[in-house]
Amino acid sequence: MTSVELMAREFSHIGSRVPKYDAPEKVSGDVQYLLDLEMPGMLHAKVLRSPYPHARIVSVDVSGALRVPGVVDVITAKDVKLNNLGYLKDHPPLKWGKVRSVRDEVAAVAAVDPERALETLREYNSACRAGAHPDYSRLDGLSTSGLEIPKSNWARPLDSPPFYAYVLRPGLTFTYMSLRVGPDARVLDSSGRPFDNIYAAGEIMAGNVLTNGYLGGLGLVIGTLFGAIAGGGGL
Repeated sequence: MTSVELMAREFSHIGSRVPKYDAPEKVSGDVQYLLDLEMPGMLHAKVLRSPYPHARIVSVDVSGALRVPGVVDVITAKDVKLNNLGYLKDHPPLKWGKVRSVRDEVAAVAAVDPERALETLREYNSACRAGAHPDYSRLDGLSTSGLEIPKSNWARPLDSPPFYAYVLRPGLTFTYMSLRVGPDARVLDSSGRPFDNIYAAGEIMAGNVLTNGYLGGLGLVIGTLFGAIAGGGGL
């Protein structure tokens, strides 16, 4: 086809007004972008940013934020493997040691809803005593006020650097004879009679059988022996 024939040809799109297929949704506000999507059980996050253009990060204590209902986790640079961003690969997503710009990312809070994630830091900071200085050499009684689960000691606001993070992972150690069992690992009722089909082993029955002190690994031995008995091992 020559250029003359091409110019004389009628086209269905070239030179014509073609409506955008997504225009009505965008104009009406019905279109959903990535940030508009919500999935069942989805968490929402907010980032704690530096208010200073240049400062050292000495400590970040996130324990108070983790106690707030609705908060799932709080992370800092020490909690994640950092892959630097940017053209020069010199921009870590969470800063450690030093911030070099206002709004530098210091910590991230994940909560069950966006408002709760934003309010977590505000609630904790407002529950701390203004101008108080914690004494980490002792239980100083510097506690929060008004929180459902208070921080009993060393409560300081998370409002300005320097920060430092302590990663805490609570665990169950002992239940201290929660359920009473017989020699066959069957649970006993209040009168001492065994239930026909209820067994217990491990921490739920006892983490320690000594009345004074504790031997390393004793809880594991108790759980292993009574677990075998409860499962029909017949030890």
